[in-house]
Amino acid sequence: MKSNKGVLTATIKLNNGTVSCVVDTGASVNIITKQTFDRFRKKPVLSPSSTAIFSYNSDQKLSVLGCFTTNTTHKKNKIFAKFYVVDGSRSCNNLLSGATSEKLRLIKFLNQIKVPAELYRGFGKIKNIKVKLHIDHKVQPRFQAHRRIPYHVRKDLEKELQRLEEQDIIENVVGPTPWVSPIVVVPKKTGGVRLCVDMRETNKAIKRERHPMPTTEDLINELNGSTVFSRIDLHQAFHQLELEEESRFITTFSTLVGLKRFRRLMFGVNAAPELFQHALGEILQGIPGVTHYRDDIIIHGADKAAHDTSLTQTLNRLQERGATLNKEKCLFGVNKLTFLGHTLGQEGISPEPQKIQAIVNTKKPSSVSELRFFLGMTQFVSRYIESYSTITEPLRKLTRNSQKWQWGKDQNKAFNKLKEKLTQVGVMAYFDPRKETEILVDASPCGLGAILTQQGKIVCYASRALTDVETRYSQTDCEMLAVAYGVEKFHMYLYGSPDFTVTTNHKPLLGIIRSMKPCSTRIERWRLRLMPYQFKLIYRPGKDEANPADYLSRHPPAKPTRDNEGERYIRYITNTSVPNALCLDEVRKATSLDEQLNDVMSAIMTGRWNDKSVSAFKSAKDELSVFDGIILRQNRIVIPTSLQMQVIKLAHALHQGIVKTKQLIREKVWFPGIDQQVESHLKGCIPCQSSVTSRKCDPLQMSPLPKRPWDELSVDFAGPFPTGEYLLIVIDVFSRFPGVEIVHSTTAQTVTPKLNQMFARFGTPSILKSDNGAPFNGENFASFARKLGFTHRKITQLWPEANGEAERFVRSLNKFVHTCESESLNWKHELPDFLRQYLEQLHTAQQRFHHMRRLLVGR
Repeated sequence: MKSNKGVLTATIKLNNGTVSCVVDTGASVNIITKQTFDRFRKKPVLSPSSTAIFSYNSDQKLSVLGCFTTNTTHKKNKIFAKFYVVDGSRSCNNLLSGATSEKLRLIKFLNQIKVPAELYRGFGKIKNIKVKLHIDHKVQPRFQAHRRIPYHVRKDLEKELQRLEEQDIIENVVGPTPWVSPIVVVPKKTGGVRLCVDMRETNKAIKRERHPMPTTEDLINELNGSTVFSRIDLHQAFHQLELEEESRFITTFSTLVGLKRFRRLMFGVNAAPELFQHALGEILQGIPGVTHYRDDIIIHGADKAAHDTSLTQTLNRLQERGATLNKEKCLFGVNKLTFLGHTLGQEGISPEPQKIQAIVNTKKPSSVSELRFFLGMTQFVSRYIESYSTITEPLRKLTRNSQKWQWGKDQNKAFNKLKEKLTQVGVMAYFDPRKETEILVDASPCGLGAILTQQGKIVCYASRALTDVETRYSQTDCEMLAVAYGVEKFHMYLYGSPDFTVTTNHKPLLGIIRSMKPCSTRIERWRLRLMPYQFKLIYRPGKDEANPADYLSRHPPAKPTRDNEGERYIRYITNTSVPNALCLDEVRKATSLDEQLNDVMSAIMTGRWNDKSVSAFKSAKDELSVFDGIILRQNRIVIPTSLQMQVIKLAHALHQGIVKTKQLIREKVWFPGIDQQVESHLKGCIPCQSSVTSRKCDPLQMSPLPKRPWDELSVDFAGPFPTGEYLLIVIDVFSRFPGVEIVHSTTAQTVTPKLNQMFARFGTPSILKSDNGAPFNGENFASFARKLGFTHRKITQLWPEANGEAERFVRSLNKFVHTCESESLNWKHELPDFLRQYLEQLHTAQQRFHHMRRLLVGR
């Protein structure tokens, strides 16, 4: 191993070749550059990788081409190690992580702190602390409507709910509940889905606790003089705090399998950061050399011995209280640490270069309009820049109409001088949680810009270039992306802040952010990402005052930082919304040939909706988005004219009625006049018309709803059919879940074994309701009822409507069998598909949800 200017390098044997690597004890992964990889004679097969790798002290994400595992040798030491191949500049080095270097005996860590294995095991629950949410009872409770979950996602959602229940994070709701919030399901990078509860309305009733937060000056003063640092990250920190029983009701949310609520403090509750700050302070109280800011725990010491003592005490305290750590995000015993926009190290505390990088790297203006944008940014803080007018005079000359554009030495000197001034202490300030905070955001055709300010001084600059996909967004999408980028970029400063302001020059965003109205899929995802932050969006017209972030957005870094969250979500929604009998390519091709939809795409991108050809779509303009040549209305695909009748026929393939066919088709797709076209098609369907009998019905007298599923059942027969069989039907009055068995007779000897098998699978009901038919009137059936302990209730004679749930389903089955015969289909083979479609249709989830709502809130 060699040392060159303080950099340790080692030559290792890798993949039958020799590679020189930098030994980086702070690196968590091994890196091979593309140039080194290309020199291998026999290249290993690269596996795809979703691991995000960033360069040190920067948010610059490296481009990972893939990873491979191979024999790694140094002298006599041989191990298997994983290497990531990155596509960087030629100045990028091959790196060996601290863990791999130690295994190869290149280095040896002295006085290592051994982390107890229990701290990395399972999901933690902090002992002796329960948090309470204080509710403002003056706020009217909201029972929000359940949001549609795509069919293909429901199994993944049920698995996620089961996982959360097994981890004691959520529980079933028992009894009345005044608050119910909707959920949205988003895909995880690693597979599966993540549950997001929309708490925007609920947060209006949760009072925030004003626990004191440490200021930046407090933290810097405490950390100053330290030379060794560790950062501890708790595994899903908020979920490790248990909620008081009386606080759980306000976290109730609706799912396809009933109402659930949180047992633990949840991400999205506006009071969560302050509650966690206070709780963590109680846990760590009395340990020297430990500070924390919300859920970040920093251990520091003047030397390694002092640091290790504090770290040991902290780990022991966390273990005693039942907490668990996120191993991937913990950092132990380093000599440099980035925290709250500052770099902590042996040399002392210095501002993080990333805070000013957007200004330092910005290029000089190339036109008068760009120069005006730059001067607008500097004007924002001009009162803090000494001799501002004198410095800017050469630049202001170029903005005059009579002046020819000529960038010379004087202008270059003034430009660099202003950039220098914009990064000095007089213009920039420490972040203070007690002061009012404002973020200025802007989106241009090529980038995003954001500036974090307090009382007219700048705390931090940020900008990034748009990706190729993002440059094709509509202006509203770009401006919303700028808001999400700015808020999340300054997450460390803003998360948990009781109030801050975001300023935009795009007025349509005000209605989208403030209201609960439906919006496009991309914007909905960004709106959900912003849900944990408590901010006020204000509009400041660009004509009245230049947006200081404008220049940053127009001069972003050359290489865009990828943010695929919105695209990943919209791709997920699109793939799960396409009907099974269609493919996306078919929809995409038909859309490209549809003149009206091409006009709609143009209107979405430009925001111009005055053309008559798009008038049918104008009322839904805020809900429309474009993805890969396909138009979506929220999470439903907009079907081009040439495919509309094909989609209607697919939805009506099993000849469900008008209402159920509408429900089925509107689950996944939409187009103008969808209801009228469905009705027109069904009224002209000959098999349906030939099998439907019409009669006038008396006004309904509603029976009371059972208290729980499978408590009260209705039983009846459909048939006989031409083949001689009957269908024995059992339907749950509460949830309308049907059980269907093919039988060859209607005697009690045939019926009771079938019912016995069904009850063995789903449980014995309290009440079984039937007509007065022969199989239900004899001693055989009465003995069966006494043996299993259910009440047999027989309806009024000659009044089949009293057994309405079963009778209605008999009618659906009779229609299904008759339509199959008219189309020469084997109804026994088609029966499973009919039942599957019946169960998957919206009425099963939605009506069960409304039944449960009536039961829980007493309506």
